[in-house]
Amino acid sequence: MATRMRLESGFLRRRPLFWIALSCCFGIVLDATFAPPLLALAIFFSFALLTALLTIIRFQRGAFAAGLVLALVLGSLTHAVQFRIRPVGAVSRLTPEGPSVVWLRGRIIEREWRSNRDARDPFPRVTWTLALEALGGDAAAMQPASGRIRVSVKSTGHADSTDNADDISNPPLNEARLAASAAEGDRVEFRATLEPLPIATLPDSFDYGSYLAGLNVQRVGIVAAGTFRKLSTPEWWRIGLRLRRFSGELASRTLTLLNGHAEQAGLLNAMVFGRRESLSVSDREAFAVSGTAHLLAISGLHIQLLCAAFWRVLGCFGISRRKSAIGVFAACLAYCLLTGSSPPAVRATVMFGAYVAAFFFQREADPLSALGAAALIVLSYAPHDLFSAGFQLSFLAVLSLHTLLPLFENVWEAWRVLHARPLVLAVGQALPITEQVKRWIMKSMLVTLSAWLATAPPVAWHMGRFSTLGLFVNLFALPFLSVCMAAGTATILAGYFWLALGQVLGWGAWLSLALLEWVNAFCAHLPGASIDMPRPMAWTLVAYASLLTWLWISHRQNVRVLRVCGVAAACPMILLSNAFFFRAPALPELTILDLQRGRAALIETRDGAALIDTGGGGQGYRIVELLRRRRIQTLSLLVITADLPGEIDGALEIIPRVRPQRVILPRCKFPSETRRALETLLTEQNIPYDSPPAAGGVAAPDGVRWEFSDDGPPPDKPAANGSTLCVRVDLGAFSALFADAKSSASLVRLLSKKDQNLSASVLRITPGEYGKWPRETNELIRRAGSHVIITGASMAARETAGVDFDGLDAEVLSPHRDGSVRIRTSRSGVLAIQVYRGGWHDVTSE
Repeated sequence: MATRMRLESGFLRRRPLFWIALSCCFGIVLDATFAPPLLALAIFFSFALLTALLTIIRFQRGAFAAGLVLALVLGSLTHAVQFRIRPVGAVSRLTPEGPSVVWLRGRIIEREWRSNRDARDPFPRVTWTLALEALGGDAAAMQPASGRIRVSVKSTGHADSTDNADDISNPPLNEARLAASAAEGDRVEFRATLEPLPIATLPDSFDYGSYLAGLNVQRVGIVAAGTFRKLSTPEWWRIGLRLRRFSGELASRTLTLLNGHAEQAGLLNAMVFGRRESLSVSDREAFAVSGTAHLLAISGLHIQLLCAAFWRVLGCFGISRRKSAIGVFAACLAYCLLTGSSPPAVRATVMFGAYVAAFFFQREADPLSALGAAALIVLSYAPHDLFSAGFQLSFLAVLSLHTLLPLFENVWEAWRVLHARPLVLAVGQALPITEQVKRWIMKSMLVTLSAWLATAPPVAWHMGRFSTLGLFVNLFALPFLSVCMAAGTATILAGYFWLALGQVLGWGAWLSLALLEWVNAFCAHLPGASIDMPRPMAWTLVAYASLLTWLWISHRQNVRVLRVCGVAAACPMILLSNAFFFRAPALPELTILDLQRGRAALIETRDGAALIDTGGGGQGYRIVELLRRRRIQTLSLLVITADLPGEIDGALEIIPRVRPQRVILPRCKFPSETRRALETLLTEQNIPYDSPPAAGGVAAPDGVRWEFSDDGPPPDKPAANGSTLCVRVDLGAFSALFADAKSSASLVRLLSKKDQNLSASVLRITPGEYGKWPRETNELIRRAGSHVIITGASMAARETAGVDFDGLDAEVLSPHRDGSVRIRTSRSGVLAIQVYRGGWHDVTSE
């Protein structure tokens, strides 16, 4: 017993930096989860610090435990200070919680460029993250301010060669050219409309507000046209900003160097510079599904490849190993700053610096101590990075290589000696490969297995996927990454000095990038390449982590091969159990989705799902993410109510990813380009589509009955252009009516049609142009007799034109004000209403 206690004590005391970093991580999680009072944190920190000092000076036996407690409290206090304590001059204190128009002065610390979706608009949209210096209501009287904001600027002026874009003494005449030239490190001044961070109003989708809060951004806004001024460029000593600015200049040339291949240029910018704003959606999805998304984030793998190449170059010139180590570390640090100092890049740089220091001082480098030091450095200035996907994937992958990989190697060697020697000999005789190649293949497989097991939980949490082929795809993708990095870097360096040579080398870089894209796309389209799943539950993560921890601890013992294989196989099953036990709704549910552009509604039953409208451009991807999290892979029915951008544009993004079994479109005399493209896509994928049936209804999925009418002429007459469908859905326990109040003439035609049932428990009604309600809206509401009215306007009661929503005996909600609205039948048989605004909240039950 005493020997076992000594072993455990030595196991905990070894690598103190690692355990201190782990304790600090627990402290950050505690503060982010429970948000304890700041006074209590300060008292606990003082008590822990005093206890640690007394223990070290007087007792010395409990110093390690006291240090762990101190690190835990310090982690909580660091997170609280950065995210819950705002200084007096913080932008969140100086601006109201609502929209405000202020003048701002600050420095750009990150710049993202995105071209507009509309090709007819030649002006770019640029997004800046600014570190504020001052703000105020007037440009001549601004007070000091601090904090970060994220603003977007879209110029509406016209580029003119006579404009003086370099004049900073007067307001710019050519805002388009100035906005495009502003980059990291520039001090700028402008007037902007600021708003608080957006609150998540769409369930099971990316929480943009939380993402910005993790970057310590406090406000978002839009730059007012004609107010932008560039004050100065970065000072010489701001090396990090200058390098990041330089990476933007190099990234802007990749499209030319790759001879106009935009997709490959965006992929190269992501892999070399960490700039993913021009990465295509198809590439993002393919890398995520195939389990190779880590190739798109600058991490230790990228830094290792560049440092190894630089080390060989220095060795060719006869430079000593000591001087080469200094030069390679300097290059590693410069590349980390060049790519934006992301947590994975900082982790790799710190660990490489630890190895260099161990080499200089002739000490043995400890990987876990270096990993702990890297985590402490990253979390000291950005504690919320602990919850980011990049931090978790990078640190967990490296942790697995030094904890799980040695165990797997020992298990493989033991099994090979006892059982697999005849098989190995047979394979070696059949395949003309050397022993080194065979060992390299097995080493690669075990490395991939270790990293795959460790990173599966964060991938499932952040991306909603479990990659079943990632273990095998990475064996092919990693060599492709080396080739792409080498060819891409050579192309960029050559093109910087000689454009023609860079374009010649660019064909080789394009070929390697295209092959990598093809491999990922091919694997992503294989059946069962990934499993969609909701976010794992807490007990799942705890059980998963416990099994991996047991494997690590058992490395010190003589563990049987079958036991290790059984535990390793049980880990994915535990993670997937969350998806296996996901239950479809017992009774039909209706969710009115809150989208940034356009509208959409989701109907879910035990037997399937249906979608009404698909939102505007870009919103289809958000709906697809929601459907994946809900484990909806096909739609029984897709209904488009109008040939308008806010209803039909998202369909082009949804249909290739979530296949509908049938599509119903409104009658239209002159279809838009989007509708024609949609019909072409449906024809190519053999998906039936038609107009609503003239008589009767549609049943899809089982238990849901659809009835259609429109505001156009009778079915036996030619359709009018721009007609809108009126949809009534009978869900059994309740019914819902979807109608548009776009004009008086439209409502008159709709209400005049005979033999149509407009009564419904739930009425989803949207106003006409400019949010105005025709007077005939009162008659539609009366005939519907609904208990719940969901309007399209954000402030329905104030935008009345003959409609008094406040005087109605019904619950009136709006997605743009209340968030997504879910309506279902409670166990007692009455309607239950929930809204999603930062989480589900019960509104009322009648």
